[in-house]
Amino acid sequence: MLIRGGQSGMMGRFSVKLNNLLFWIKAKMDERMVLLMAGSIVIMLYGDVVLGWIGSLLHYAIEVLELGLEHLIEATFHVSQRTAQILTAWTGLFLFLLLGWFIFRKTVSLFREWIALRSDRLNLHQTRISNRQRLAICASLLIAVILAIYFQF
Repeated sequence: MLIRGGQSGMMGRFSVKLNNLLFWIKAKMDERMVLLMAGSIVIMLYGDVVLGWIGSLLHYAIEVLELGLEHLIEATFHVSQRTAQILTAWTGLFLFLLLGWFIFRKTVSLFREWIALRSDRLNLHQTRISNRQRLAICASLLIAVILAIYFQF
């Protein structure tokens, strides 16, 4: 009978095999890639719930920041509450558009570099490593843009 960590029999063998599998996966991949894979699986299976939670938390965080900024503007510049709300709204819109434009430009340039690397078909080791990293960056930026558009509508 196999006894490890208080587990015996079939469950003990299963946990040892699972531990060996997870160790092998971690040895083969970078931690970021493992997290990206786990996050992708969670999003595929429970995307509606997870995106709802993220959207709610993001909305609450933005509301708290807006409220603090409104009070700061009111107290600093001695303006009415309505004027502070208008200033906060236009500032938030400007920052959102600026951030969106930056992400869009960065995504387009990364995709252009990725396509150029793929079309050249260079077999250099450094190119393949940077290509994998750039692919992960492109995917994460594209997901960020999609989430930003999703939460706006």
